[in-house]
Amino acid sequence: MKKLLLFLCAIALILSLTACGEDEGTGTNPSSSPEMSATSGADEGTDEDAVITTVLSVTGMTCTRCENVVQREVSALDGVISVNAVWDENRVVIKHETGVDVDQIITIIVLEGYTVEREGE
Repeated sequence: MKKLLLFLCAIALILSLTACGEDEGTGTNPSSSPEMSATSGADEGTDEDAVITTVLSVTGMTCTRCENVVQREVSALDGVISVNAVWDENRVVIKHETGVDVDQIITIIVLEGYTVEREGE
């Protein structure tokens, strides 16, 4: 499974590198809001059903296409509820279940060609 994921990430990286820089101007961020926290925390519910918000600082995104690539690739992971990438703020906000490996999310974004840091660290 990991080999397949790495293979798919490599393919996505190649495709995104050939397409990046062509701002389509069609990407929007309807879920972008200033009240999103820069820390991780659990919403109400049991441990198994808890939702965590992880905020990552991602540099290298230059257009809405970059946002869409990051959102698509991270959203494909099991347990990821929502992804909001904002290229001009260098930020990606991920809502996910507690069992999701944040290091795997970071790896996927890095394989897309971006630099990632966890906010607050």
